[in-house]
Amino acid sequence: MKYALAILQYDYISDLIDSKLIEFSNEVLNSISPSSVFVQESFIDWLYDMYYTDWDSAFYHYQSPNIWKVSLFSKKADAVVKGLLQYQKDFENDAYKEGYLPENSGVDVREWSNYLSLYIL
Repeated sequence: MKYALAILQYDYISDLIDSKLIEFSNEVLNSISPSSVFVQESFIDWLYDMYYTDWDSAFYHYQSPNIWKVSLFSKKADAVVKGLLQYQKDFENDAYKEGYLPENSGVDVREWSNYLSLYIL
């Protein structure tokens, strides 16, 4: 019975964290959207990739899928936006030169979005 209660509590907490992720992501996206389509698409791609990674697999040493989310929330949205703007400065020009086009009609944004963890976590 205690085990079942712990699972229900974990599911509830996970749902709260996911809800917070949506709010936090929207706050960040609203801050950067006029700035750059490249950064916006990179951030969305990074979020998708992080969210759907199988964190509790042996490859990731059975980590909680919420650790990266809590780490992201530990920063203020302004700090994440600042990291995204630095990412933009470091990668956007080269991305366009290498064939990136908005809405993934050119080289996939994943070529650069993989670096976002270094800028925002």
